[in-house]
Amino acid sequence: MVDEEKEDYIDSQKEILNRRISFWLSFFLAVVITWWYYALNPPDSTEMRKMRLFFKNNIMEVAKFIRLPNDELQGFADSKSHPFYQTYLKSSEVEKEKINALIHISRDYSPNQYWFNVVFL
Repeated sequence: MVDEEKEDYIDSQKEILNRRISFWLSFFLAVVITWWYYALNPPDSTEMRKMRLFFKNNIMEVAKFIRLPNDELQGFADSKSHPFYQTYLKSSEVEKEKINALIHISRDYSPNQYWFNVVFL
């Protein structure tokens, strides 16, 4: 009887120790992964946030602009006052692809999205 109680006590202590180790290991890994994500994905610059908000607020107009044929782009850009349109026309093909990707991911952008990803990823 005493041996059984002693064995149960030892098993209980082992379980408690395993729970503590598991908790602290999980906590440590979560902090390390969050720091790693933050280091590899720095927050957007102010200019980038403004551009992404412009894309979000004017998504229909911007999407129409980037789908226009090349001969109609200049006329559309001249009718708009925002500097994005002229900058897009002067960009190289590689830059235009990057801008198109940015437009695509900016549809549902919010300025706090980065911090949401850092905290909840």
